[in-house]
Amino acid sequence: MGELQVGTERLVERLMKKSGVTVFCSSTGEEVSFEREDWGHGAFTLALLEGLKGEADRLPQDSYVTLAELQAFVSSRVSKLTEGRQNPRIPLQVGGDPNTRLAMIK
Repeated sequence: MGELQVGTERLVERLMKKSGVTVFCSSTGEEVSFEREDWGHGAFTLALLEGLKGEADRLPQDSYVTLAELQAFVSSRVSKLTEGRQNPRIPLQVGGDPNTRLAMIK
């Protein structure tokens, strides 16, 4: 792990501990975050939007997108969209609930 990546991950960890928020990073500190004109934004944003619209609702498929479901979906989807060249960092908050509902699917 490079110095930039370690520094970025420490910063995210500190932010999460102090503020109680979950931080979604589009890539590691040493990677490029890919964008394409036909997407209208980056791979990370595309995956995040798809996930919140319902594609992340998987286990269980219950019309809700949870934090854990979104984390798994975004990580997998971005890796697929970029052929493994971009890897989001979405650590679980210490003491946080992975079953926190983030979106309801109609």
